[in-house]
Amino acid sequence: MAHTQTATGPDQAVIPEPGRCYMDTVRRHLRTQWKQAAEAGDAAHLPALARAARLTTRIALGEGEIDMLDELRSLAAGLGDAGAVLENALADFRPVWQDHILGRACDSPECGISAPPPCQGACPAHIDIPGFMALIGAGDYSGAVGTIIKDNPLPHVCGLICPAPCEDACLRNDMDEPISIRPLKAVAARMSIEEGTYPEPGAAAATGKKVAVIGSGPSGLTASHFLSLKGHGVTIFEAEKKAGGMLRYGIPEFRLPRDILDQEIGWIQSTGVEIKTDHRVGHPDTLFDMGYDAVYVAIGTQLARSLPIEGIDLPVVSNGLDFLKAVNRGEDPRLNGNVMVLGGGNVAIDVAMTALRQGGKEVHMACLEQAHEMPASDDEIRAAKAEGIIIENGWGPEGIFEDSQDDFRMDLKCCTRVFDDEGRFSPEFDPERINSFSVDHVILAIGQAADLTCVMSVDKVDISNGLICVDEVTAATADPRVFAGGDVVSGPSIAINAVRAGKQAAESIDSFLNGKDLTTPAWSTPRPASQPPALSSDIEGRKQPRRTVLTELDPEERACGYDCIEHELEADAAHKEVTRCMRCDICIGCGMCELVCSEMGFNALTFTETEAGRLVFTDFIGPANACAGCGACERVCPTKAIRVNRGKALVSTEFTGTPLCEQPLAACTVCGTPHVTERFQEGLTQRSTAVKGMAEVNGQVCGSCARKKSAAALRATASKYRR
Repeated sequence: MAHTQTATGPDQAVIPEPGRCYMDTVRRHLRTQWKQAAEAGDAAHLPALARAARLTTRIALGEGEIDMLDELRSLAAGLGDAGAVLENALADFRPVWQDHILGRACDSPECGISAPPPCQGACPAHIDIPGFMALIGAGDYSGAVGTIIKDNPLPHVCGLICPAPCEDACLRNDMDEPISIRPLKAVAARMSIEEGTYPEPGAAAATGKKVAVIGSGPSGLTASHFLSLKGHGVTIFEAEKKAGGMLRYGIPEFRLPRDILDQEIGWIQSTGVEIKTDHRVGHPDTLFDMGYDAVYVAIGTQLARSLPIEGIDLPVVSNGLDFLKAVNRGEDPRLNGNVMVLGGGNVAIDVAMTALRQGGKEVHMACLEQAHEMPASDDEIRAAKAEGIIIENGWGPEGIFEDSQDDFRMDLKCCTRVFDDEGRFSPEFDPERINSFSVDHVILAIGQAADLTCVMSVDKVDISNGLICVDEVTAATADPRVFAGGDVVSGPSIAINAVRAGKQAAESIDSFLNGKDLTTPAWSTPRPASQPPALSSDIEGRKQPRRTVLTELDPEERACGYDCIEHELEADAAHKEVTRCMRCDICIGCGMCELVCSEMGFNALTFTETEAGRLVFTDFIGPANACAGCGACERVCPTKAIRVNRGKALVSTEFTGTPLCEQPLAACTVCGTPHVTERFQEGLTQRSTAVKGMAEVNGQVCGSCARKKSAAALRATASKYRR
């Protein structure tokens, strides 16, 4: 509960937290008080605290009513210290409470609780991840792909190479292991192709406007796709002989098979996008002279950085990007003997694994960072080590020396610190600790730079630190006709970030071409989730702690060729994996069902607070022993995540598609009609015995019979007075 420990100050008031909606701070504080009362066995205050927390949650969600403030003040009067805090919050911040009730704008960018699912929010392209996974579970692969391509036209490519920031944000990280989201995209694409149901791209009516895109990497492809869908004529100019940019020439085929890349590029072309390969653009003005109305520069960072060390010009030294490009062009550069790769990122890993396939006998990687600091993804590091690549952590280049003809030595110096106390790159070395290696090849993979030849002479395109400067919202340069995005603006990054930049550019360019200001960019916020129906899954499936493990080619066998290392998930495994999803698009983590259950006195539902401060339902076992089937949880749930299904003789409770419990209905002692569960009867009986005059209201009699009995009693009383 660390997120609410600082909610109150010495004056017994809830302190607004920086950057957080005040109403959300109050409701989390009240929930903490309620949890503490439950842990302390404070049954006297528990229902009132639960109700106060629930009312505040409703207000935070924008479902509040003015009379709730009076009820909250009334509840606060009987809650001791917790009530004093609530009273002060109501008094000191009354305008804030009223604004939320009346639907006025809140100053906080994080107002409310209905934030996007964490996975969708973490995805740079903002793909509706729970939605497409649910469609996979339902066997609707075409629908799943259709959901993905609303935000990313490269589902199969990203399903193979994306480092999956969505998985880092998955709420199951706090439980066990995240959902295998990344490979599920590949499943959707592959299966819809096999079934012949891959969605056909549609385009708007032609606008007559023309856009030139320089570069056919992920950013250029994405921007071209979305611009074409808006009806604009789009032409991509690519300097290489084939389209794909760094997807083709920077990523080895053992990670991204070229037939998959070609397939997705072909699909983008089917929207009407024209790609001119082997065509280097010298200056954007030439494109305007050709009749284009706007230009998008998406040339990436395709130049390798060098090092100011001794021996850098020796013939054994080459750069990693040129090496990868040569291999991917089919030039087959051969290596031999010992190879030293300098760098610790994903490109360095790809260079090292490619070097092994090109004839390197023993391949080492030297990087400044310790193992836990390496910028390369854990999966890539693991794959490299499995193939026998040796990673020298904590060592930096001192120099390359020629000991004798055809005999070279690489000296590494010990790196004692990579970053300073403020997290800035500031390596320090111990000059007394030197490690020497006999090398036949040294390959630099220490960073990339952009080739800005095509914009260097453009007066209105500003360049800073070797990158193009653009407006953060519009992606426009100082020349309103020229836009830029992807690595040429951000610096070297992952493909999904380039996809996001392409989305941004497409929306901005479309606004420019239509003479509109881009005031509310849709690319910057996740689109509302589509919320496909919850999958039917049992408790064991939802609790399954281990995610599906992707199988791979044997390390010794795969190092001899370029077959894809990773085996894609089969459909059955994908169906099993998606049932592990907590469906954060349906359950927004407001906790109101948990609170109203406490108000009713049953406390059958338990939510867990994650490290990110979001509530998630994880206790699929508890309701079986405590749920009364009353239906109060269903009535307060704003998204219908929880349902109570009432039959003639049974009542069942399910949470986002998973049945939690099923109970028989007890018969009315008067008419014999099944009406409530025995657990609900017991709860009513316990409360009625504690309240004078409620001895007859004990759940044994159904509502209809109870009303008839009350009516008869009223008639008898009236008859007595008439006499």
